[in-house]
Amino acid sequence: MSAAEVSSSSAGARRTPEVPVAEELLRLRGVDVRPCTECGACSEVCPVVFAMDVPPAELITRLKGGAGQDFLVHVSPWLCTDCRRCSETCPVHIDVARAMEGLRLLAHETAQASAEDPVVRFHETFLDEIAQRGRLHELRLLWRFRRQVPGWRSRLGLVTMLLGKGKLSFGGGRCRRWPGPKALHTGASGAQPGEGEGR
Repeated sequence: MSAAEVSSSSAGARRTPEVPVAEELLRLRGVDVRPCTECGACSEVCPVVFAMDVPPAELITRLKGGAGQDFLVHVSPWLCTDCRRCSETCPVHIDVARAMEGLRLLAHETAQASAEDPVVRFHETFLDEIAQRGRLHELRLLWRFRRQVPGWRSRLGLVTMLLGKGKLSFGGGRCRRWPGPKALHTGASGAQPGEGEGR
């Protein structure tokens, strides 16, 4: 889901779908969950399943069963890293990662995504940083997100440690000739990923 899609869906009128979420996913992202055999393979290969409130396999099963709008409050789609292991593992070729993307978009469109949820806010801040600069600057992202995390000052020691280990950098800038947010929406970009112009 691109930052432009998030922005447009958030700014537009909120709507309440009168059809099952699975049908909305098929319309928005072309993902059909009906062939699911409930084998559980997607959950077995997911690297962040331990942090999810509902495992990927259960999400797909419940979608297949006709889950409605209240299903969109789950945090699992926002934790998805889009590594695509689930999609590649599925024996019936369901694109589970794309389904997760569609669930995030639907959560925005139906106002089920809480703007106060730190997971949702981090996701939005991350996308906005990429959209505006064409690349991620970790320190800038942490600084922008700090107010969403209670007690963030107590975690400054962790930031110092990561800087000392070279895991974070003060450097970074905007991609050269980065056309801005529209690039994520249209896929058109003249940016050169390896080049920067400073801050």
